[in-house]
Amino acid sequence: MTLAAGMKFNWGILLCADTEMAYGGVQKVRGEKLFAFHLSARKLKIGFAIAGSVPDAKVAIRKIMNAIEDADASVALTPRAVLEATEQSLAKIHNERVYPHPNFQRDGSPEFWLVIAFAIDSDPPHLYVTYEDRVTPIDKFESIGSGDYLFRYVFGPGYDSLLNEEEAIILATHALRETKSTVPGVGFGSEFRIYSERKHDFSTIGGYDISHVEDFSAEFKRAMYDLLFNYANLTVGDGTLEEARTQFINNLTSLRKEYLKDKVSMVQLKALLHILHPRVK
Repeated sequence: MTLAAGMKFNWGILLCADTEMAYGGVQKVRGEKLFAFHLSARKLKIGFAIAGSVPDAKVAIRKIMNAIEDADASVALTPRAVLEATEQSLAKIHNERVYPHPNFQRDGSPEFWLVIAFAIDSDPPHLYVTYEDRVTPIDKFESIGSGDYLFRYVFGPGYDSLLNEEEAIILATHALRETKSTVPGVGFGSEFRIYSERKHDFSTIGGYDISHVEDFSAEFKRAMYDLLFNYANLTVGDGTLEEARTQFINNLTSLRKEYLKDKVSMVQLKALLHILHPRVK
């Protein structure tokens, strides 16, 4: 089924997804689920994150892009025109390909979802999510696909629209890790793509090995639960609580020192951040 998400941060939009794709419910391979396009004639930058049936989602993207390109060129493209082209394309796809499907609304039906980020010229970007042939705005963040509820549960408490790109990536990495470790059909690596309001463009996909961040989140969670057990136990005295708090801080400090020694991981994270800074074409 796959998992994807989109979120706003302090100077742009972050799209992310896992990279597992299944064929016939048996074969699992790595695949790309983040796409971005630049229609220079329409002054449009648009990106998609997909979940569900990848082939059907790719058909939807192709038809949406064709509809936008076919819009009246004598009239300046507007966000409303982009949304109308998107909804009309989705409605046509669902009427032709999904609703008549013999397995519709049963296991195996060709479901798909899209998170769409776009900007026209240098205007602020827009973020939307689709459900069947409906398109709704995203105020903060949204996740789609398998385990979307778990992603929201993990991601939500730490989210703030003022997060910088490093914080947004680390939080998204943690939420993706928790989802991949729990939900069947969500797995392999994590990929990211950023739309920058500063550069008015999408980055290329960042798919570097970020296992060090995922490992750190697991160690942090274990330390956090150790602290929780002590604070929630009413039979524990104040002295023990102070010891538990001190141990928690010491554990995190030790973890931080160990990861700082891992030069390879540091280089990979810096490389990921570097590639996610768009360059104007």
